[in-house]
Order: sequence, then structure tokens, then C-alpha cells
Amino acid sequence: MTLNNATAKNKLNATIVARFVLNAKFRRLPEAAVQMVKRCLLDFIGVALASGHIPAVKSGFGLLDALGTSEDATIVGCDLRTSVIGAVWANSMLGSALDFEDGYYPSVGHPASVIFPVTLAIAEREDKTPAEFLTASIIGYEVCARSGMLMTRTYREKPRGSGGSSVYGAAAAAARLLDLNRRGIEMALGIAGAYMTAIPVLKSHAHEAMVKGGIPWGAVSGTAAAFLARRGFTAPPATLQDPFSPDNDENAPMVLESLGQEYEIINVYFKRYPSCRWTHAPLDATADIMHKHDIVAERIKTIRVETFKEALVLDLRRPSSLEGVQFSIPFTMALLLAKGEFGAGQMSLEYLQDPFIQRIADKVRLEIDPALDQMFPERRPARVTITTTEGRSFSKEITEVHGEPGSDFAAEGVKDKFFNLATGRLGDSRAKKLYETINSLEYFSSLEPLIKLLKT
Repeated sequence: MTLNNATAKNKLNATIVARFVLNAKFRRLPEAAVQMVKRCLLDFIGVALASGHIPAVKSGFGLLDALGTSEDATIVGCDLRTSVIGAVWANSMLGSALDFEDGYYPSVGHPASVIFPVTLAIAEREDKTPAEFLTASIIGYEVCARSGMLMTRTYREKPRGSGGSSVYGAAAAAARLLDLNRRGIEMALGIAGAYMTAIPVLKSHAHEAMVKGGIPWGAVSGTAAAFLARRGFTAPPATLQDPFSPDNDENAPMVLESLGQEYEIINVYFKRYPSCRWTHAPLDATADIMHKHDIVAERIKTIRVETFKEALVLDLRRPSSLEGVQFSIPFTMALLLAKGEFGAGQMSLEYLQDPFIQRIADKVRLEIDPALDQMFPERRPARVTITTTEGRSFSKEITEVHGEPGSDFAAEGVKDKFFNLATGRLGDSRAKKLYETINSLEYFSSLEPLIKLLKT
């Protein structure tokens, strides 16, 4: 393919997305998508409110000193306003630090902690209505989903953090709220792709690093791209995929053309545990065995986990940080077995040196199961077998973990999760008011009632 043909094809990709960004109207959005974006917002805010104590958040907020002193946007859970970029960074840190936010399987991504920091900050600064805020958020989710789909086709060869493909969703949402025209939107997407984050995500996990998948920087890059495009900054046409992928990919327009016809936000999942989704099937299986068979942690002899190939990297036995815990199948299972639960309350540094938890973690062995391996990345399955010192053995296979699209947890569990996370910060009455406000957000004339409730 010649350079001119490649440029034309990439421009077509960006034009398809720009048309969707321009033409989306709140009144035409499916009711299911509107209800889901509000559920996703509720989940995001609950997680953000519960994340202020995480060391990565405290360290990450250090960047705010370098981002100026303007007071354009609010940080969730703080009586503090900062610049738009500062609020995007801070709220994305709050949304992603616990590893408790929603996700979307085909993109191996977490759209909530990218999109809502962008749309909350810009909508507040630009004084947009709740309907405009919700529309831009749905746009961001939809673009995130499709750019992520395109990039995950090479995930097993080139795993990169979900902050990478997410720049496109952030740029699209920001461009909508900044009222960019078609060329401006196309250029914002191009800038976002050129400045895409490329996180060596498996190395980050191996070193228990706070950068993880680079989500906050992806959100910032996408936001910055829209502001740059508004001032005439230029970039090559967006591919809406890995910028280094071949330009003659015929699949990109096919994936993108479903924008506005099919709404992938309906297919996001929600998390029951504050850890990598790859740990959830082992945790669900362990919880099932515990509750059905009254397993006593002290009497466990061995724990066998059969799962897909990629999950074997989550085999850390002695994490030294909360990031290490989030990406450790043995340690999260040990926390669940030792404490009887695993939630935000168990994400504490005090447990890292607990000898009892460490002994349980040492009993866990991970193996590849070929049949389960074939389900990845569409599913994150596992089979757990616990053998006791009395010689009893119990197994449970999980292919559909809690919070899957359409599950009871996705429908009702998110509400309970929100109150569990938010009540401690806000109190019962204020948490209830926040829930009610989000649930009827489109009927408000301004975002101000929501913004006021986000401050503590």
C-alpha cells in the first residue's frame, strides 16, 4: 500500500469516529446505554471515594504541584479544585489505584477510570448540562471499546497497558465537550494516537510498580490532544489502533462502523474484588468452596489453580506493595481465606508481613489448563482445587465471574458496592443523596448538585 493510500485509510477511520462524536444525541441514545453509563459512574465514584489512602494516590497527587494553580475542576472526595489536566490526572489515579473499577474484556481495558475523569473535569469547566456530560461519557466508552478491540488482536505478542488504546476514548469524549468540528475531532484523535502511552505492563507487574497499565497518563494524553487540536496543533491521521500496526488493516473500518448502531458500554463488567480481573475466577472459586464446605484456613494442605497462560505471571508470593497484592493470585486468595473476605478494607499494608497469610499463599500452585487457556481474552477462567490436611478435596471451576455483563451483580451488586465504599466517607444520608442524584442525573439542569456531593 502506498503512503497516500495508507493516509486515506487512516483518515477514513478517524472520519468514522468523528461522525459518531458529532452526531450522537442524548435523546436518541438507547435507554440501556443511559442506564449503564449512570451505573458505571456510580461505581467509579464509589471506588474513587475509597481510594484516597492508597500510597499510589498519595504519591501521584505530587504531580498536581506542577500542573498550575487554576481552579477549573473538582477532585473527587476532596474540597479541592485544580486545573482540568490536574483533575483528570487525580481522578484517574483515584479511579484506578484500587484496581476496583469496571472493565471491558475485548479491550483488556478499564474505561471508567479514563472517561469519567475527563468528562467530569471538562463538563464542569465548560458548564455543560448533565445530558451533555452523559452523552460525552458514552461516546468515550464506545470509542475506548473499539480502539481497544483493535489493539488487543496483538495483545499476546505485545501486551501494553490499557492506558494506550484508551487515549482515543479520552480524546473523543474531550473533543465532544469542547465542541470541536469534524477536522478538530480527527486531529484530536491523531494527536492522541501519536502521543499514546506504551506501558510495559508485565514489567510493571513484575516490579510491583505504581504505573500499572498507565491509565491516568492515557486519560491526560487524550485530554491534552483535544485541547491541542482546538488550537490548531496537527498530527498524522489516527489509525484507532496501535500506531505501529500495518496501515492496510481492513478490520478497523468494520469495527468502527458499528459506532452509533451497537453500544458496547452495555457489555462492561464490574468488579467484586479490588484486584486484577485475572485473579477473580480463582477468588470466586475459593469463596464458593469456603462457603459450601466450611473450609478452615489452618487445615489447608494444598491449593491448585488451573487457568490461562497469561495469569501465571500473577504468582507473587511476597508482595511488597499494594500493587503487588492486586496482581498476585496466591496472596489475594490467602487474604480471602485468612480474613473471610477480600474487599477495599483488606487492601492495607499491614497484611503484607502477616506470617499466616504468607503461609497460605505458599500453598498455592498455578498451572495452565489448555481448555481454559483457549477462552482468553474473551474470558478469564480458572479452576481451584483445595485439599485439606484430613485428605478431603474440593474443586470449583469458574468461567463466568461475578459482575459479568448481564449478571445479578452487574445489575444490583454495584449499588451495594457503592454504599459499602461511599458511606464511610460521606455518611449514610449524603451517600444516599449522591446515589439518588446519579440515578436521575439527566433530569437536572446543571452538574452542580453532583459536583457539590463529590466534595468532602
